[in-house]
Amino acid sequence: MTIKFVGAILAGASLLALAGCDKKPGEATTSTATTATGTAAATEAAYPEHAYFGDTHVHTGWSADAGMDGAVTSPEDAFRFARGDTVKSNTGQDAKLARPLDWMVITDHSDGMGTINEIRAGNPKMISDPFLKRMYEAMKSGDEAQASKVVLELINLQSTGKLPKQVMDPEWMVSAWTKTIAIAVHADTRVGWAGEITP
Repeated sequence: MTIKFVGAILAGASLLALAGCDKKPGEATTSTATTATGTAAATEAAYPEHAYFGDTHVHTGWSADAGMDGAVTSPEDAFRFARGDTVKSNTGQDAKLARPLDWMVITDHSDGMGTINEIRAGNPKMISDPFLKRMYEAMKSGDEAQASKVVLELINLQSTGKLPKQVMDPEWMVSAWTKTIAIAVHADTRVGWAGEITP
């Protein structure tokens, strides 16, 4: 990515974050200024008074890239973390925010969604493929060099259109998507977020 492109994305995200700030529509502030000829009322444009803090781009271990990089957290863990609960990180350490988030967006990739955690769990349908079995063994080994090698193989298989059929099987993606929606609805209900869940 070019620096200009990354800069444009960051600028856009900043504008979206500001759009989430709160002020009653049409409300303006008035200040009084003294001029040489007397006192005049000046009206300023309405501006946000409340900032809401959140995260626009959260991947969990259900996303192929994050899962292959060692993320083991689920969407439920991500919501718990955003709410301010303590969760176990992929390093086994406890992680907790100093201040809960006001909002969060889980952005797991749809391609292969939910397959990495199924491979990590040793799902027999997944590891019946020789490559996915090697991937499972690499994840379980704890050997970073071996895991990195398998990640590069996975990227090559995807870029050449030769992924094992299990990885793109709708059974796993639909299952993961259905579970993610249920988790999001439950999290929204528990924390009172007025969120919208969109496919």
